[in-house]
Amino acid sequence: MKFNFGTGIFIFMSLFIIAMVTFVVFAHRQDANLVHKDYYEKGVDHSRQMEITSRSAPYDRMIEWTDTGTEIEFSFADEMIPILQNVNIFYFRPSDHHRDVTYPVSLVGNKFKTAKNDLIKGRYIAKITWTHKNLDYEIDKTIIVK
Repeated sequence: MKFNFGTGIFIFMSLFIIAMVTFVVFAHRQDANLVHKDYYEKGVDHSRQMEITSRSAPYDRMIEWTDTGTEIEFSFADEMIPILQNVNIFYFRPSDHHRDVTYPVSLVGNKFKTAKNDLIKGRYIAKITWTHKNLDYEIDKTIIVK
């Protein structure tokens, strides 16, 4: 068999199709981890989320977290305590949505602690949400669990 221009094109096209099929199978097996189960519906209401984010921005520096070894401890500034109602902390794990955890918050003074036994090592985004005068607030903090 003689190698000519047509044979080269056939080999190239065959390898290209095999590579594309392999990539499609690989991509199809990947898990899509979204922040919320109703992610697309929330995307439609993006302007509401932008209002929540801008309304919450002044409180970002009033919330701090520390890793005590066995717990994650959140400290809230004293001026925030009167406005904190229906507080929840949602630990979002970007790499595995099965590891997401939600805690309702019971403040002791100006602190809230969560045990680390529900969290695995790695990166989480702690979404701290609360309401005040029927307005929603949300602050995101990146947490590295060691």
